[in-house]
Amino acid sequence: MSYQYHEGVTLADIAFSVEAKSPENLMVDGAKATFESMVDLKEVKPSKAMEIKLEAASMEKLFFEWIEELIYLKDSEEMAFSKFEVKITSGQKYFLKGKAFGEKISIKHNQKVDVKAITYHQFSVKKAGKGWKAFVVLDV
Repeated sequence: MSYQYHEGVTLADIAFSVEAKSPENLMVDGAKATFESMVDLKEVKPSKAMEIKLEAASMEKLFFEWIEELIYLKDSEEMAFSKFEVKITSGQKYFLKGKAFGEKISIKHNQKVDVKAITYHQFSVKKAGKGWKAFVVLDV
């Protein structure tokens, strides 16, 4: 696990940081941290895949939109996700092609909290040495 939760950052939100060797791993671990805050990932079968395509002007914006899209799919499709695949390409913009694997949310998932949104409060994504770091606050 390459993400860590932080207590005391805000009163009614969840904060976590992610460190990864690549932008793809940063996206995957950020998604896992987001969904682990809501459900036990071991209880979510990756039986249904949902394809996600995004583009953004920066890696920071791409990360934000990735988490935002996953939360939207959780709400609109009533899905919990436990496995993620991501490929990122860049030119003048950054492009993400990914898949989120999961199943419909049910009582068996023993939901912890309901994440409403990713926020810009203290949000950051940056290159750090040979890897990447992100700091995220989720509104619950």
